Amino acid sequence: RNLNGASPDKAAICTKMGDLGGIARLLAAADAFPGELTLLQHVVETLVNVMNDNRVNTATVVAQGGMERLLEMMERHPDASELQQSACMTLWNLTFAGPAALTRLKTLGVEECVRPAMAAVNATTKTKQRGQQLLDKLPAESAFEREKLAREMADKGDSRAYMHILISQAQEQRPVGRRWWGGKPERVVLPLPEPKFAATMLTIGESEIAARGLQAALGLDDDAVLAGFMLDPIAAIQVEVLRHGSENDCDNFYYILRGVSQKTMDLPAQVKRDMAS
Repeated sequence: RNLNGASPDKAAICTKMGDLGGIARLLAAADAFPGELTLLQHVVETLVNVMNDNRVNTATVVAQGGMERLLEMMERHPDASELQQSACMTLWNLTFAGPAALTRLKTLGVEECVRPAMAAVNATTKTKQRGQQLLDKLPAESAFEREKLAREMADKGDSRAYMHILISQAQEQRPVGRRWWGGKPERVVLPLPEPKFAATMLTIGESEIAARGLQAALGLDDDAVLAGFMLDPIAAIQVEVLRHGSENDCDNFYYILRGVSQKTMDLPAQVKRDMAS
C-alpha cells in the first residue's frame, strides 16, 4: 500500500504490481483472512491506488473477481466505516471499466451493499458521495435482463448474482400474515423454508444404544484420550479426517473449516467436476 501511495513513481509501480501478479495476491490475502479488518483495509486501499488511471489493472481486478470480493467484505463488515468507504471508492473506480462492468456490478447486487453503507450511522462523507455517484451510473435494466445475465454468470460458476435475485424473489413472495389477535392483515417477516435442511424421514435407533451416550457411539472408551481430544477438538477432527478420510472427505472438510460458502474458488474439487458435467 505504501509503495503505490504517494511515491513519485506511483504510475510505474502500479503497472509493475499488476504485471507481477500483485492483484491476484492481494485478493488471495483477502480470501485467506476474511476477518482481519486491518489487512482488508490495506488490500482495498492498495486496489484503489493500483487501479487509479490504469485501465489494464482495472480490467484485471474485474476479471479476477475483485467486484465479488469487495461486496463480500461490505456484507461481512457492515460496521467498519473505513472499510465501507474504501470499498465504495474502489467500486466507483471499477465503474470506469466500461458498460459491461456496470451491468455486472448491478447484477451482483451492488445496490444492496452500497445503500446500507450510505445509510449507516457512522457512514463517512466520502462513502455517501462515492456511493451515490456509483448508483447514479448504474444502468436501468429490466428485471428480466438482470435475471438473464445472472443465470449466464451462474452457468459459468459465479452464482452470487443469481442467489441475490432468488432471495429477493422469495422475500417478495412471502405470505401475508395476520396478527394473532385478529387485527388488520399486515406483511410480516416469516422465515423462508430451507429445503436443504427439510426433514423427509426420521430414523430412530434402539433406545439402549442411545442411552449409552455419544462417547460410546464414537468408540471413545478411554477418558484420557477423550480429554486429550477436548484440549483442541478441531485439531482432533482434522487428524481423524486426514488419517482415515478419502481425498473427497479431506476436500469437504477443509471447505467446511476454511472455505467461504458458494465461493467458486473454495469449492471442493469433486463439486466443481459435478457442476461442469
